[in-house]
Amino acid sequence: MKKYEKINQTNAAVINRAKVFQIITDHKVIKRDKIAKLTGLQKSTLTYILNDLKKLNLITESKLHEPNKIGVPPLSVSLANNDNFIIGIDVEIDYIKTSILNLNSDIIFTKEFKMKISQNNFETKILEVFNFISETINKKFLFMCIALPGIIDKTENKIIVSNLLSLKNFKPSKEFEKKLAFFQTLCLV
Repeated sequence: MKKYEKINQTNAAVINRAKVFQIITDHKVIKRDKIAKLTGLQKSTLTYILNDLKKLNLITESKLHEPNKIGVPPLSVSLANNDNFIIGIDVEIDYIKTSILNLNSDIIFTKEFKMKISQNNFETKILEVFNFISETINKKFLFMCIALPGIIDKTENKIIVSNLLSLKNFKPSKEFEKKLAFFQTLCLV
């Protein structure tokens, strides 16, 4: 029973962090107490999440100066104004399309690479695209997500089947994962 509770707590923590980050993204600048109200989180839980997001350099906090208000100004939270970016890779049978977004979800770069994809060259082609992006665009990438047609096992991060790409029970090699290990999130969807 304790294992089950721990899994739920872990899932809840991930979900809560995603909710808080989404709210900050949607509002651009928002007071801490409004985040607590919108999420229903206790202040201590919210503080823990915000501190975690600050350590990742994803958000900043500052005092919100409100005219005609007396007392200690409330803290506001906003996305960090930095060079953190997300890579999205869409894999199809005859091309790979990649997009780079900033944390405000603005697309700053997109490119389509014409190439045939199969089980034999899947990792090589993804790495070719990634290397091109890394050499062309000098940015700090936090997250990368690879989308492809098929059925994915997210718990094991493997492709169960992708008929279009002729992939079956395909799990990225340790070598492939090591080359992309600096990503805080690498997911297949």
